[in-house]
Amino acid sequence: MADTTYPELLGTIDEFAGTMDPKEQVARLYDLMAPLLDRVAQESEEFSDEPVLTPADVVRGLGTIHMEITASGCRKNG
Repeated sequence: MADTTYPELLGTIDEFAGTMDPKEQVARLYDLMAPLLDRVAQESEEFSDEPVLTPADVVRGLGTIHMEITASGCRKNG
């Protein structure tokens, strides 16, 4: 894996994701991104008493919204 370039890795992920339905693609994309986003947020976190919305929180929220929209059958065409 250390020899794999970023474009090759993206191609592999895209090929794998192409075999899944859209709902599964969103879930798997979140699974890939969340740990990385958590690590970035933890490394760049400043000491503060105020709650901060981390990038991983945003991705989780978007995933939840996507799943709710998909489940309700409402899909915005654009």
